[in-house]
Amino acid sequence: MNRKEATSLLKEVYQVCGSLGEQGVMLMPPDADDVLSHGYQLHIKACLGNEYLECVKPLVRKYKLKMNYEPEKQLLVIYRPIEKKV
Repeated sequence: MNRKEATSLLKEVYQVCGSLGEQGVMLMPPDADDVLSHGYQLHIKACLGNEYLECVKPLVRKYKLKMNYEPEKQLLVIYRPIEKKV
């Protein structure tokens, strides 16, 4: 996803699911971690409950994105996956 898409998604997450308060939100390049993505990744550093994650899921699906939550790292990564060509 490009920078504008990531910003719009974050605004929509805040509108629909609520603010994360003082949590860290970062826009990361595609190779920021072991998740292969097309374009930027949105990293949300927070301890998120199931309710918040369930609220975010429909927004992720709406834009054909993927999300990966690592509770031990308190890190939610939202990204556009690289499509494998068959």
